[in-house]
Amino acid sequence: MTMRRAVAGLAVIIASATACSDATAPREPATPDFRTDSASYTLRAGSIAYQGIISVSYTNHTGAAVSFANCMGTTDVELEKLVSGAWVSVWSPVMPLCMSLPITVAPNATWRTTVYVSGAYPEVNADPKFSVTDVPGTYRAVWTQATVGNTGAGDPLPEVHRVSNAFMLSVEPRPLP
Repeated sequence: MTMRRAVAGLAVIIASATACSDATAPREPATPDFRTDSASYTLRAGSIAYQGIISVSYTNHTGAAVSFANCMGTTDVELEKLVSGAWVSVWSPVMPLCMSLPITVAPNATWRTTVYVSGAYPEVNADPKFSVTDVPGTYRAVWTQATVGNTGAGDPLPEVHRVSNAFMLSVEPRPLP
C-alpha cells in the first residue's frame, strides 16, 4: 500500500469518527484532576434535608502550584447537574465568612478532601438548597475559587483543572410526616 493511500484511508476514518460524534455533548477530560471515590452516591433523606458525603482527590497536573481559597478547610465548590445536554450549577454550600491560608497543592501532588452535601427540602426555610426539584441525575463538582500559584492571588485555574469526573446522584425517599 502506498503512503498516499494509507494517509487517505486514515483521513476517511478520522472524518467518519468525527462526523459521528455528538459535538453538543459536554466533554470531560480523559483523566480529570479531580476524581470522586465513587461513580455514584445516594443522599440520605433527613428530617429537613438530603445529606451525603462525596470524597474527592485532586492531583495537580498543571506543572505549577495550585491554590484553593477556603475558610477553615471549607472550599467553594458547586455541584453541577447535566440538564438537557448542558452543565447547570444547582448546589453550593453556605460558606463561612473567613479567609484561611490557601490550600496549596504542589505540581504532581495529590490533595484529598470531602464535600459535605446538605440540601434543604424546598418547603424548608433553610440553606443551602438544590435549585432543581428533580435532584437525581448526572453531576460533577466544580471548584470556583482556585488559582495558579501558591499565594491564592494568581491567575484563575482553567476550568478543565477545576472539575471532577461525572457521577450519579440519587436520593432516598423522604420520611413520612
